[in-house]
Amino acid sequence: MNFYLVDGEVYHHIINPYTMYPDRYSRQVTIITNDSRAADILSTSVYLMTLEDGLEFVDSLENVEAIWYGLDDEIYYSKNALDFLTFDE
Repeated sequence: MNFYLVDGEVYHHIINPYTMYPDRYSRQVTIITNDSRAADILSTSVYLMTLEDGLEFVDSLENVEAIWYGLDDEIYYSKNALDFLTFDE
């Protein structure tokens, strides 16, 4: 199980080390990079950041892009993330 339920509220399993509580900045973060270990570490780290901080951080890295599924049900992309995606017409 990757979440827990408290008083009817669902909390995810990723805990902010500074607050010792789960943060709620997005529903999901996907990292695109050629190093799967780095992607795992980055996805957890970026998940704990606000969207603005996460975008700034990811955009400062080389060969790393990200996609966020926001709490507002919108999809957000780092600067060049769409270059790695193909869509069927």
